[in-house]
Amino acid sequence: MKDYTLTEKYAIINILSAIMEADTILHPKEIEYMNSIMESLQIVVSDLDHLEMKDNNLDKQIIQSMPKEKRVEVISLFQQMAEIDGFVDPRELDIINSLR
Repeated sequence: MKDYTLTEKYAIINILSAIMEADTILHPKEIEYMNSIMESLQIVVSDLDHLEMKDNNLDKQIIQSMPKEKRVEVISLFQQMAEIDGFVDPRELDIINSLR
């Protein structure tokens, strides 16, 4: 996984959370996947206190302003999150497509 700034890491986690919540069902595989991404990004649960004030527009701007190779990697992470429960909900795709 690429090296991400703290701001980028928080944006990634926020977008992954939005994808998880988009279909209103938190699937155990989504939670497991989120945990693995958090571990890869070296984010612990206590770090999530900083995410209470989510700003979806700012998160999108952060993702869209990443260099292309980082953006390609995170879009892939988002796509995997959407697919992990065996069904890609159109609302999940809307979130991902809004980042391109």
